[in-house]
Amino acid sequence: MCQNCIKMAAVELDKNQNENEFISENKEETLEVYVTKATECLLFKHFKQCIETCDSGIAFAKAHDDKRVPETLEALCVLAIQAYAELNSWQEVLPFVQNIYRSIECCPYKVIQLWKCTKH
Repeated sequence: MCQNCIKMAAVELDKNQNENEFISENKEETLEVYVTKATECLLFKHFKQCIETCDSGIAFAKAHDDKRVPETLEALCVLAIQAYAELNSWQEVLPFVQNIYRSIECCPYKVIQLWKCTKH
């Protein structure tokens, strides 16, 4: 990872230190915020917090009818799978994915591909 990327992410994280800043009246902004916060957690190696953020974001997305929900679910699922992989908890990935999509057949291609990579 390049040093500039880390510095830029650190600046963004400093801007968003207060958890309350992540609460928004606008559903679209809130969906994006969950993805952003989970990405920051993954980048800074806060893997358990990343998974918790993804879980919260997924629950929030499922409770709202928004055209961006499938995109958000996919992004949060991918981030959580990466965090599980970093924790060497690959056995938790399949139940996590099934909880979101009910079955592997309903998963987006990226999710299936990433899940398969964690098995090996």
